[in-house]
Amino acid sequence: MEVRYDLEYGVWSHGANGLVELAIDIVPLAVATLLTRWVWFHRRELEPVREEAARAGQ
Repeated sequence: MEVRYDLEYGVWSHGANGLVELAIDIVPLAVATLLTRWVWFHRRELEPVREEAARAGQ
């Protein structure tokens, strides 16, 4: 919703405040992408932790 609003009202083109809004929109996307990529490449290392947690719940 934030990105749609910014695009619809041209918020990103309003000087320094627009750059701040652009950063607010880009940073979460970048963090989510990097985190997803890291978890995907380390999924084999993370599986034993999940299995141990399942055993603890039994």
